[in-house]
Amino acid sequence: MKLSRILKRLRECDNRNDPLCKIAGSRSTTKEIIAWIKKAGLSLPEDYQEFLTEIGGCNLHQRTSDVLIRLLDLSQIEPVGPLVLGDDCDDVPGSWYAIADLNDGNYTVMDLSDVKGSTVDIIDGFHETLPYEATIIARSFTEFLERAIEDPEFSVGGGNGRQFWKKFDCYGDKGLR
Repeated sequence: MKLSRILKRLRECDNRNDPLCKIAGSRSTTKEIIAWIKKAGLSLPEDYQEFLTEIGGCNLHQRTSDVLIRLLDLSQIEPVGPLVLGDDCDDVPGSWYAIADLNDGNYTVMDLSDVKGSTVDIIDGFHETLPYEATIIARSFTEFLERAIEDPEFSVGGGNGRQFWKKFDCYGDKGLR
């Protein structure tokens, strides 16, 4: 599915108060994205930049007060190492940034070390195994977003933010064994 169709669906769900998506956070300007890239010394994938300018951040699969996936806006993304491991994060690459909070101490991570257009490794940032086991769950933000919103386990009310990746074909492990 094209990103433009996914973003349109997210906006429509937000307008209908559908629990699939509640837009939260601030949309970013191109100028803010350029400033972030300059400050971080890293690139952001093109599709992720489009998401940040058109949506910003959002909560996916929100039931009552529970949010299973909170996609972070530009002001909230940060290196995942300190978030998960605190001061003991020397082994976590500095290019691994949390882009989604799974509301259970785990994050979805984007490896910004090798961005080409919209191609980027999206990683399951499981707090108990990071950085030694790090499953690549998508090769673009668009693929990640499509999987996150289309998963039938979420739409029927089951599952959790980490387990549902297990039923998709993944792309290997990027862990530091």
